[in-house]
Order: sequence, then C-alpha cells, then structure tokens
Amino acid sequence: MLRSMSPAIAAIAVVLGCGSDNAAPARPAEVVEEAGAFSRMQDSRFGAYVVPAESFAGRRPEFMRTWSDSPVAEGFWTPSVDDARRAETRIVDTMLRAAQAPSEAFPADPPPRRTRFLQELPNVIARLDDYGTQLAGVVIGGRRLVLASFFLPDDIGLDGMDPAKEWIGVDDGGSSYWRILYDPEFDCCSDFETNGDA
Repeated sequence: MLRSMSPAIAAIAVVLGCGSDNAAPARPAEVVEEAGAFSRMQDSRFGAYVVPAESFAGRRPEFMRTWSDSPVAEGFWTPSVDDARRAETRIVDTMLRAAQAPSEAFPADPPPRRTRFLQELPNVIARLDDYGTQLAGVVIGGRRLVLASFFLPDDIGLDGMDPAKEWIGVDDGGSSYWRILYDPEFDCCSDFETNGDA
C-alpha cells in the first residue's frame, strides 16, 4: 500500500502506522442531527460538526490558511459521516502516539511547523477532551482530505461565533485553536498546526 503514496505521505504513514492493518475499524455511519447550517455527529468525542461544501461558496480557499507554510485548498467537498468518524478516530490515535514519541511525529512537515508542533503538543494533549471540532472536506494537491479544525468552546476568542453555523476562524489563541489534515484514502494525518500567540 505504501508504494502508491508520495514519499512525504509514506514517511508519515510509516512513523504513525497509518494505512496499516492496525487502524481502528470505522464505526458504522450513524444518523446526524441537524444543528444550524451544519450537521452534528452523534456520540462524537468532540461534538463534531460536519461542514457541507456549499458553506464555502464564494470564499477563497486561502481563508483557511493560518501560516505561510500552510497548505492551500484548491476546492471543497462534503465528508460523509463515515469519513468524519474515521477522521476523528485516526486523529485521536495520531495525537496520542505523537505524545508518546513527539520527535518522530509529522516528519514531512516543514521545520517551522514541526517546531510549533513540538512546543504546543503538551498543551493540546492536556486539554484534548475539552475541544470541539469542525470537519470540512478540502482538495489539496488533487487529493480529497478532511480538515479538522479544533477549538475550545469556552475560549473568549470565539466572540459569539456559532460552530453550528459558521466556520471558526480565529487569529491568535495558541493551542486553543489547532488544525490537522486527515487522508481518508490512506487513513493518515498530516499538517498539524496551532494558532500563534499575540
């Protein structure tokens, strides 16, 4: 399976065990409840909202970028509930593995992003169960990926934003806001990043 991956994705897969037979089985697709403009997954660890592609109509994909080395989406798609479930399972597994061996996590990410990752990982892990998340389908490099955007629901930086109705985009806030990409085809995560601090 690793032969068909790009070298960067293959490196991530080898280090994190993505794409191997030890991946957690996908949970069956469950009914989602409509919550504002977005659908909320029932029994989600993070109270995840699945963001439909049409929510981004008329917006330039660059609006999701946090850092100059962040990947830029070429387009959007709507993840299925099964995609969202698999993403959530793999993200949790990836972050917990990274906490055990941080220097081995995300080897293909550019050095500035890896440095931020190593600095912010302990903060993220300490509050992992406190985050909410939004899951959006993005196309990057011709691949359909799931962008998981995490936020602390009680953070004052949200300033009245409703995660059920609008994409959460906040400047600053450090590890109160972080993102990671999930590849449904290879069951891998990459491109972890947190916000900066003012």
